[in-house]
Amino acid sequence: MTETPDSRESVLQARYGRTRSPLSRRTLVLWAAGLITAFIAFAVWSISLTPGTGIEFRDRSMTIAGNSVELTYTVSAPAGTTVACAVRALGDGFTEIGWIVQKHPAQESTTTTYVVDIRATSEPVAAGVDHCWRY
Repeated sequence: MTETPDSRESVLQARYGRTRSPLSRRTLVLWAAGLITAFIAFAVWSISLTPGTGIEFRDRSMTIAGNSVELTYTVSAPAGTTVACAVRALGDGFTEIGWIVQKHPAQESTTTTYVVDIRATSEPVAAGVDHCWRY
């Protein structure tokens, strides 16, 4: 008895069951579109929750005196916003040797200049604002 490819396939299917049909192109496209949509929605959501949105800061000057440094910086934020800024002093190799969080009350103007004295564990070589956020 000669077996044809169709009869051999039907015997195998009877013995082992039918194989799963591969995913159709349409199913793959729908899954990809769903994943891309979910990623974009997550990105928009996470960006909208970023604390400190609309707050900008800029270092203006610094004066080093022994184991401390006086830093002058400006913060631009919407009027009436209470802001906190993390300010750091850096030593040789730009390692952090001093750190302070300055809380600034709400101001009527959008840009305000602040001066802070940062004590350090050794003589600093630089200082700057690390980041600011709504407080």
